[in-house]
Amino acid sequence: MATARWRGDAVAIAQVDTITPGGTIGTETFTCTINGKDITYTAESGDTVALVVAGLVAVWNASTIPEFAEITATDSTTTMTLTHDTKGVPFTVTSSASGSATNVQATSTSATGPHHFNDADNWTNGSVPVDGDTIVYDSGNVDCLYGLSQGGVTPAALNITRAYTGKIGLPEINGANPAAPYREYRTDSLTLCDSGDATNTTITIGEGDGTGSSRIRLDTNTGQVTGTVLSTGQRELVGVPALLIKGTHASNEWNILKGDVGGAYYASETTNIATLRVGWVNNQLGDARVELGEDHGTITTLSQSGGVLIVDGAVTTHSMTDGECTYRSGNVTTLNMDGGTVYYKGTGTITTANLGSDASLDFRRDMRGRTVTNCNLYEGCALHDPFGTVTFSNGLDLIRTSPNDVEFDLPQNKTWTATAI
Repeated sequence: MATARWRGDAVAIAQVDTITPGGTIGTETFTCTINGKDITYTAESGDTVALVVAGLVAVWNASTIPEFAEITATDSTTTMTLTHDTKGVPFTVTSSASGSATNVQATSTSATGPHHFNDADNWTNGSVPVDGDTIVYDSGNVDCLYGLSQGGVTPAALNITRAYTGKIGLPEINGANPAAPYREYRTDSLTLCDSGDATNTTITIGEGDGTGSSRIRLDTNTGQVTGTVLSTGQRELVGVPALLIKGTHASNEWNILKGDVGGAYYASETTNIATLRVGWVNNQLGDARVELGEDHGTITTLSQSGGVLIVDGAVTTHSMTDGECTYRSGNVTTLNMDGGTVYYKGTGTITTANLGSDASLDFRRDMRGRTVTNCNLYEGCALHDPFGTVTFSNGLDLIRTSPNDVEFDLPQNKTWTATAI
């Protein structure tokens, strides 16, 4: 299939909608809604359609609600015409009326422009990507912000290089007017991939030279993907990773070598990652930062050789040779640590913890109770639970070592009974 490269060349066109009152006017109420917020005009007895239109226009243009304030209403006698003040920015308005009155909304001109994924003029091959295409963002700084709901399109590959410095997707909070921000209601993530296609889409982010994008939001929908993150740009906003991913296929795989990544980062998001690998390129601890929200689903296989990982949720097997991981919640079935540090702050259960010579398992940061069912300690490891927050169901097993060769930080006034393993 074709290779579609993003250019962002389309001409910006403003969206225009019409609202047409009708039916039995009486003293009915006419309402327009954007993002769950309303403006309303209540007709007076004897009002005509023209008077209702005039009333709606006056109420709309007087509104200080930011979603309404960015759109100008004009009186066309029998209809109210709505035009976004910024060409290329789409909006969604619904209308209703009480009683036997009507209030009909229609879009007469759709928004489009250089920031729309679904405009053919923005792609080098002159057509919007389709199934089997390779989608490439590899140059320029034109943002891709709208027309992002493409869940029926399953590309063979998606490549976003460091040479592309534009943004993909919208921020959680719309700050176009800094004095009147609002929570974004438009599709915020580039949504691709369909479980109905057998393709396992390959995603590569951060290849090549350049500073990269400060905001990439990807939703891989129900399709299966194998993603590799070689690097990301610096995050645009404090507290929000530069790359946000989500997707619900049970076999998704992500490999993070370097970069700033969040999975199911916001509370309303869900994602499944069957296999997650966190590594490094030059700086073992500092190259990668990965934060997984509470709705990330169960990670079956988590392998970590570096980086900083923050996890909310369950993991079946976590194998670690180095790096740092903080569990804020969730159960871990098997924790295999040859090195690195795990801070366990959850109130759940680690079924089996195997601590090798350079491993440190630390429970000091959270005073709540939790359980470690089986804990196997090898020479040179460290175990920190000075406040006695952990219930070690089957005790502590010293494997081919003695207490003198393990760093213990355990509570006082406890009886530890030596038995054979």
